[in-house]
Amino acid sequence: MVHPARPYQRLTSPGYTWDAVGPGIGIVTARAHAGRIIIPAKGRNIYSDDHGATWMYAPSATGSDEGTIVELMDGRLMRNDRPVSSQWELSKRRRVSIGTIEGGFPAFSSDETLLDPKCEASILRYNTDAPHRIVFLNSASTTTRGKMRVRISYDDGQSWPISRRIFDWLTEEQAQAQGKGGYTSMIKTADYHVGALIETNEDTGNNETSHRSIEFHKFNLPWMLNGSTEP
Repeated sequence: MVHPARPYQRLTSPGYTWDAVGPGIGIVTARAHAGRIIIPAKGRNIYSDDHGATWMYAPSATGSDEGTIVELMDGRLMRNDRPVSSQWELSKRRRVSIGTIEGGFPAFSSDETLLDPKCEASILRYNTDAPHRIVFLNSASTTTRGKMRVRISYDDGQSWPISRRIFDWLTEEQAQAQGKGGYTSMIKTADYHVGALIETNEDTGNNETSHRSIEFHKFNLPWMLNGSTEP
């Protein structure tokens, strides 16, 4: 277990030579410490309790370098991160740690459902009324970033019973050939849809010279369910 938070004048630990803030979006808590702004970062969570006037950070578990964060129904926080190479080799799954700013976070463990191609992903609290939902988006593969799939959890990330391919008008082979997939960012829109920015790698045959672009996708709950019955 890492140590609880302490105030710092700087927002990185001493000795940092490389950093990743996010790329997961920040959140504003609604339960414990309501109104707290939290931004996931490498090895820590950056947070503010005064609407962004001042900032501190609290250590999180190590072993990841691109973080996402979501508030659970009991007020705890779940980090769902891209593992560093050595940790990715252990299971090729997303790595999860649940804790608090004040109490710290335990070591990451694998989410056996969430395959991971060693790439950033995104997570979103969709709602808190019954049934409460968390939405997760990444490439559901251990080998390619081109199998983008959105999932829904009804038990704070313990299971992911609902899922749908994002590019379902293409075959998986076509989606991969067109480079559709990679980094993502999600937000809930005012009309109760999910807005998702999804990376496209325009030349999958040559990453070094390929042009990259970003596509905007918007989908709602009925589309995600695709006829499935919710718990």
